Amino acid sequence: MTDAPLPPDAADELASAHLDGAATDAERAQIEADGSLQARVQALAAVRAAVRTPVPVDDARREAALAAALAAAEEPGGVLAPAGSSTTAPVVPLAARWRSAGRDRRLRYLAVAAAVAVVALAVPVLDRLGTEDDEADTASVALDAEASAPAARDGAEESGMDDAAGGSAGAPTPEALMADDLGPFDELAALTAALREQPELADDEYAAPTTTGGAEAMTSTTLAACDGQLTLPADTDVLFDATATLEGTPVVVVVHRLPGGEPQLLVAAVDGCATLVDQPL
Repeated sequence: MTDAPLPPDAADELASAHLDGAATDAERAQIEADGSLQARVQALAAVRAAVRTPVPVDDARREAALAAALAAAEEPGGVLAPAGSSTTAPVVPLAARWRSAGRDRRLRYLAVAAAVAVVALAVPVLDRLGTEDDEADTASVALDAEASAPAARDGAEESGMDDAAGGSAGAPTPEALMADDLGPFDELAALTAALREQPELADDEYAAPTTTGGAEAMTSTTLAACDGQLTLPADTDVLFDATATLEGTPVVVVVHRLPGGEPQLLVAAVDGCATLVDQPL
């Protein structure tokens, strides 16, 4: 039975050990019994002999190479250069190098701290921008609600007028009126002018009353914000009822009149329902 041949690396290692005299008796017997191993030993022996053979060098070329090497060594900075003629970089003490490295580390730390500070400042700004957007959306919704309020008020007024038409003819009944907010006014004259422009108070039958008069009994209006707390003369017709802001104070505005009389303006503070103005319109 023939043994399997060794791999090339194992054959080279065994042949090299034989040439070096390091092979065991068993390994030498294996080489002598295997022709391929003997051929490998002979090839390695030929390589070793070739490497050991000295290479002839021309004397002139050798002298030129030595002269060039000596000249380079004697130049400033060379190993054979005279003292004081070195042009190499200056020697930096270790302490200076550590100070430079520490300064670089501090600069890196400052850069990181600056980046963290920028992020910390950006978060509140972005949060405030988001809050402003939410407020803008809320304001838009409020404007839409205010824009739809006049249409609702007009519909309610038309409904009240239809109910009044079903009963007796004449001035609109208090139940047909709907409380509304007239907005802010800096002075009483501006509020009075705005009231006179209201459709409920521009009718001809209120423009020129023929007689004046009143009654001794008192009654309470039911439409004002101060429900049950404002008293008006008996048989009084409530022509207009709304809220407003007069000189920064929220107020209730009631325009009423006695039969045959002229319209009377009553202004009371919403807080406490104290009467502020009671005069002809």
